[in-house]
Amino acid sequence: MPKLICSEGLNEGQEYDFTSNDTITMGRNNKNDICIFDRQSSRFHCKIIFENDNFFLVDDNSTNGIKVNREKISGKQKLNHGDNITIGRTVFVFHDESEFDDETKDLHKTTSSPFTQTELSSTKAANLEITKTSKLRKIKTSSRGSEAGFLSFFNRIDDNL
Repeated sequence: MPKLICSEGLNEGQEYDFTSNDTITMGRNNKNDICIFDRQSSRFHCKIIFENDNFFLVDDNSTNGIKVNREKISGKQKLNHGDNITIGRTVFVFHDESEFDDETKDLHKTTSSPFTQTELSSTKAANLEITKTSKLRKIKTSSRGSEAGFLSFFNRIDDNL
């Protein structure tokens, strides 16, 4: 099953599974399938589509663009296993094990992911508790128990209202 793993940015450590039947939208707006917590992301930045037995990354006329493996792209770009997708300061790694035959799949599973479950628990994302609100996700630190603003362009709302 293909997936994106966020390796850098405020989404770090998050994994997003999808199938070839899905069109995955990405951007800052919470209506996207993957909400990117990055100021340099457009509200509706890009999408991943499946065509002709391949996955493609499509820029949705974003303001700051997208890089695949450090190369700025325009329009539509074919994705290969291991490609790095950079949106602002956020980096996703594209995983698609269907590109491998059965013999290589087992070998690849032991070496492909930049994260193992143990490593994920030691990342800074493991120290955060994510709670959903109606329009905004708040990140709370487990040590302080207080809200920590993750993007300065969101207004802080008084909890007593």
